[in-house]
Amino acid sequence: MKPILLSTILLLLLLSCKKSDTTHIVTPPASWHLVASKAGMILRAVNFVNSEKGLVVGSVIKDDGSFVHGIILKTANGGNSWDLITHDTLPDLSSVFLIDTLTAYAAGTTCIIKTTDGGNTWSTVFRNHSFNPESIYFPGKDTGYAVGISGAIVRTVNGGQSWEFQQSHTNCQLTSVYFTNNQTGFAVGYFNQTDNFHGLILKTTNAGATWDSIPYVGEAMPSSVVFTSPDVGYISGMNSVLKTTDGGTNWTASYPFPMCSLGPISFLPGSPYGFMLNSCGNIVKTIDGGETWSDVGLTTKSSLMSLCWVEYDTGYAVGWEHDSNTGTIYKWY
Repeated sequence: MKPILLSTILLLLLLSCKKSDTTHIVTPPASWHLVASKAGMILRAVNFVNSEKGLVVGSVIKDDGSFVHGIILKTANGGNSWDLITHDTLPDLSSVFLIDTLTAYAAGTTCIIKTTDGGNTWSTVFRNHSFNPESIYFPGKDTGYAVGISGAIVRTVNGGQSWEFQQSHTNCQLTSVYFTNNQTGFAVGYFNQTDNFHGLILKTTNAGATWDSIPYVGEAMPSSVVFTSPDVGYISGMNSVLKTTDGGTNWTASYPFPMCSLGPISFLPGSPYGFMLNSCGNIVKTIDGGETWSDVGLTTKSSLMSLCWVEYDTGYAVGWEHDSNTGTIYKWY
């Protein structure tokens, strides 16, 4: 019995001396990374349809600042690589919207273009020499809207086959459009009266048949409107962020960054988690629905122009570095 007892004691001693497996993998916090730079380009807008496939649009730009023609970049692997699609007939492009993995629209100088093969080829579906669209949005597969200068709003209900102008009853510069469902949408913009800029919010509840003006309570020059739910929405503008919790009927303003021009704003749908471009700090984020904002610490010489939030831990920002005349794409991961 003694040999058995001794063996048991030795085994227990060995087990007690064995280090427990307490290895803990620490995941670094997400941050912004430069994933692509394109010489001689200015990148103005980015949009993704899922975590892998996205498009960026902008223009080829000369050293003297003049535009040559539009460009499109596409990725099918979450921004790891980007394919350049360019042609000297493409207009300067300012907005892009993906319907699915094959169909997308882009808007730019005097026209709207469409792809049905994932961005490889594009055709012009609308052209008007007095219309320069700034923003395009599709609440459904076939119904879409684009807004631009002189209060212009155009709509298609047949997948871009035809477009019609809608009555906005304003001649202001419309900068952004967003729909919460097929019927309810918002457009924001600004116009200049005397020596002051004034902001404007337009709302439709009948798919654009009529647009009603809502008083703008913040400082002027709104640049972006987004909603995280049918009731909760945000508008960014000069010095101020506007928020609604009743579907856009009433808005309240906060001033998180005085003397800053606040650019495009993007939220994860249904979440209080969002980012905003900021001329003072480049990119700022909120985790409490816009109650507070913090600098994410991105150091860049780029003038960032567009944001797109894809998933909880994935987003993109695009812009242009003036000194090197280079288009830049940043990814949050």
